[in-house]
Amino acid sequence: PDQYNRFTFGLDINKLLVPTPPIRVFGADNQVFMVGMDNNVPVIAGIFQSFYDAPGRPLLDNSGNPIIEDGEVQIKSGSRLGEELREINFGIGTEYLYNKTIAIRAGYFHEHYSKGNRRYLTFGLGMRYSKLGIDISYIASLVQQNPLANTLRFSISIFLNETTVKRDSVDD
Repeated sequence: PDQYNRFTFGLDINKLLVPTPPIRVFGADNQVFMVGMDNNVPVIAGIFQSFYDAPGRPLLDNSGNPIIEDGEVQIKSGSRLGEELREINFGIGTEYLYNKTIAIRAGYFHEHYSKGNRRYLTFGLGMRYSKLGIDISYIASLVQQNPLANTLRFSISIFLNETTVKRDSVDD
């Protein structure tokens, strides 16, 4: 709004570039079927494979066994795309900065329940003096038994490349 007050809003959409592990399904005769792709691949192949390797959801018969035709587990139509979309995580946050010195922050992170179920609110404060910055944040989990619940984080930053601009007054 002015030279002393600044608001920042951010949206973060990300996806891990690692292959999705396959699902192993037991058939009626205890034969094991793999649904999805092998995730034991080199790093570069894994990065590209992460965009199309979701296994999808197997179709089940009335007794709860997977439907197997021609030696392959049948997958619910459209479930592979849905599975890939579930691998995308979302975060949103805002920051109020006063006089480029004191910051107040808040945010929200969401991960699908089938991909880790991390959902939490974050709150933080930051202070900057000259070339030194100190930040404190707190994570408040929204789900039970989250390993990040009640985490308090501290960070110290040193801004090495910034120069201070000295302004001389000019007489008219």
